[in-house]
Formats: sequence, structure tokens, C-alpha cells
Amino acid sequence: MAEFWQWRGDLPSGSGYVMLKDGAGRQGMNTVFGDAITASRITQINVQFQYNLASYDVTTSTVDTGTTTQSEHTAIASTGGGVSGSATIQSVDSLRYIPGREGYALFTTIFSTPVDGVNQKIGIYDDENGFYLGFIGLDFLIGRRRNGMDYLTYQSEFNLNKLDGSGPEWMAVDFTKGNVWRITYGWLGFAAINFEVMEKDGTWTTFHKIEYPNNFTETNIGNPVLPMRMKVLKTNGTATANVTLKTGSWNCGLVGDINDCCNRYQSFAATAAITAANSLINIFTLKSVSSFQALTNKIRTKMLFLSSACDGTKLTSIRLIKNATLGVTATYTYIDSSNSTIQYDTTSTTVSSGTTLLTLQLGKTDSRTVDLEELFIAMYPSDTLTFAAISLLATDVSISTRWAEEF
Repeated sequence: MAEFWQWRGDLPSGSGYVMLKDGAGRQGMNTVFGDAITASRITQINVQFQYNLASYDVTTSTVDTGTTTQSEHTAIASTGGGVSGSATIQSVDSLRYIPGREGYALFTTIFSTPVDGVNQKIGIYDDENGFYLGFIGLDFLIGRRRNGMDYLTYQSEFNLNKLDGSGPEWMAVDFTKGNVWRITYGWLGFAAINFEVMEKDGTWTTFHKIEYPNNFTETNIGNPVLPMRMKVLKTNGTATANVTLKTGSWNCGLVGDINDCCNRYQSFAATAAITAANSLINIFTLKSVSSFQALTNKIRTKMLFLSSACDGTKLTSIRLIKNATLGVTATYTYIDSSNSTIQYDTTSTTVSSGTTLLTLQLGKTDSRTVDLEELFIAMYPSDTLTFAAISLLATDVSISTRWAEEF
């Protein structure tokens, strides 16, 4: 069994007191008054692949003969036959870490038969940080990536179960069959990391634990805000086999409510006179920077509120457009360079293309407010959000907005 009762070592033998621990040795906790502390899973990444590889959920990239496809309700990353083939599927959303919460990643895999010179990796990681499992060539392993450097533990070195049939619970894992995996971590800089696999009866076996507390002087990863990623990559320049990695779905999040903890709230407003009839004009544009404080920006910005007003002789339309093309090169200025990842531009004029997220109709002289939080409008690093207006005749337009940056 993956869960068991363990006698507390600080109590006399036969006292009848027990402490509940799971297969990874994690103990249940109580308050000072004896109340059991419990928490719920709060999902932040939830991706299903029964329909397609939706750009709303994932981004994809390929090199040489690599492909990313969907078939039989799974996402598939394939190298193709080219000797430089690679393919990556990554979640649009990232897991936002909150101190004192456990981060988790739940996912499924079907690996190809391992091939020398081909990597198959999946986990909660990016180019710089995170945790993953998979194959490097012929070897199954788990990986910890910190600031771009990988620290690998091979299957023969797993400290709780080798997954080869020699352990007390699991028979040898067939990696080419569908399996369910879980990675859990507490960060705080120095918390332990657990790698688990689901047994056939639905219980969990922890096969490796990175015992980080009291062992190291640097944090186990750098930035704990992480996406879910799967990647296949040819490395030796000679492999010609088509290697595929399949997955059914992903779920990543935190254990414990967030309650808007750590949000940074900002607002911006601008007024402009529309003089060109029937021309979409930029009132202001917000941009989420690609890097912040000399580090890669991973902060999601969630729009909360919009207020708009106009004074003219014809109807006016207010539009929110994501990643629009501006008629004049934008000049961006930080809202607050020390505390915010958002810049603004008011110098650009005409607006075209992009994805319209909201259209708001105003009368000749009118005002309206909108709760944007209910519309789930978000900006990710490098995104822009243009607040534009169009009218048939000259009109004065004022727009203000408020947002939360999820640090």
C-alpha cells in the first residue's frame, strides 16, 4: 500500500498514538488546538487534448522534421526522421507559486521505445528551471533544472523504488504503455521534491525524493513560476528513428487557497480626441514586458475593471484588442519600473489586426463600466492590450482600467 500508519517515535511504545503519513513520508498536520489542517487543490494549468492542440491552451514549436499533432485524444510530439528533429508542446499558463503552498503536476505519458541520441522529457519546467522525467537516450531518469543547468538522477539511482520490479510495491514499469505521474514540490527555496507514479490499483508509489532541506546552500530552482512542457529532441546528429511522446492531459496547481495573495494592483487612464471619422484610434496600449528586473518575466496580468466615457455627436465604439498592430511605432513607459511588469503607450495612432476581446457601444454622450474579471481577460509576457475607440464624427473619449499582476 502507498499509504500507511506510522508510530510516533517520541511516544512510548504501545501508547496508541499514531501519525498518518503517506508513501512519500509526508505527515498530516494539526493546529495547536488539535484541529486537522486540510487544503484543496487549486488548478492553474488544465489542458485536455481530446479535440485538438488549441492555441488557447498550448504553444508548439518544431525543428527540422519535428511535428506536434493530436490523435486518438492525445497530444503527440514527434521528431520525424530528420537527424535534427525536435518538437515541443508547452502550456500557455504557468503555475504561479505562493510561499508555503505545495505545487503539483499531474500528467500522463506513453513514451516511445528509447533510442540512443534522442531525449523524451515531460514535466513542469522551462528553459531555465523546473522538474521533469523521461529518457535521455536509453536511460530513464528524473531531472531538476536550476538556472539552465540540469541535475540528473538515473533510474538505477532512485532512492525509494527503481521501477524495475525490485521494489516492494511496483512491478517493472512499461514506459511504452500509458502511465500516470505526479511531481510535487514545496519550494520556499529548500523544500523536498517528490516523483510519484500511479500503481495499477490506483494508489501512488513515490519512487524518488530529492531531499533538499539541510543539504544545500542554494535554492533548488531559480524561478518557481513554471509551465507544463513535453519535448522530444535528437541530440547526436545521427539518429533517424521517428520518436514520439504522447500525453492525454495535464493538471497543475497549488494545494491551498490563494485568495489573491501577492497580487500587485495597478491602474491607468487616458483621454484622447478622435478627429478622424470612422477610424480606429489607440487611446492607450498596455504591454507586458518580456523581462523584468533582468530576469525572464513569467507574471500573468489579469484585467479587473474598465471605465469609459465619450462626448460627441455620434455613437462611439470602445474595443479591447490583444496584440494589435499600431500605426506608429509605440513608445512604451513603465507604470512602475520597480514593482510592475506593465508599460503603456499613448503616442501611437491607428490600430489594425489583433484579436478583439471586447466591444463596448456608447451613446453620443455616454459612460459605462465593465467588470473585466468576469470575462477572464489576461495578458502574458510580451502581450499587448490596446484600448481603442472609433466614431463616425469627432468625439472626446476617456478610458481607465485596473488590473492585478500575479506575482
